[in-house]
Amino acid sequence: MKRCLVVLFSDFEEIEAVVSVDILRRAGVAVTTATMGNKLLVVGAHGIGVVADGLIENFDEGDFDAILIPGGAGVFPLRGNEKLQQLVTSFSHGRKLVAAICAAPILLEDAKLLKGRKYAAHPCIHGALSEPPQEKPVVEDGNLITANGPRAAIDFALAVAKYLTGGPVAVGI
Repeated sequence: MKRCLVVLFSDFEEIEAVVSVDILRRAGVAVTTATMGNKLLVVGAHGIGVVADGLIENFDEGDFDAILIPGGAGVFPLRGNEKLQQLVTSFSHGRKLVAAICAAPILLEDAKLLKGRKYAAHPCIHGALSEPPQEKPVVEDGNLITANGPRAAIDFALAVAKYLTGGPVAVGI
């Protein structure tokens, strides 16, 4: 069974995180949610509280096949976070899946993981990117899957599930 680490943080975009967790679990992927903060209860951008499975520092990236980062305003305070930069770099260099949606690709830009890659991103970060994103809702480029925002959340989650399970998935939706 493939395992995916979903990163949560204050002001994350709830639909991008919860839809991804739901679809991945329906597809048979073991999902672990981890918060970047020091409390398990994480409140999203629209006031929805989610209890994470644990704190990010208590998980070993070697136990996972993928990392998924939702977007939302909470992405911006994470810029420069050494732990997150190390995680996404390790996953990418280890040829594990790195999935980011909405504003989260800015964190991949900061880790220098987007150079020469095709990707999607929310228009709010286009000016901060060194290379222009694709004008598609979801973009797959090897072990990188990105999407441009909440409207793409289901297609993004299905693309991640397909990548991790090795084929199209029927998830009962």
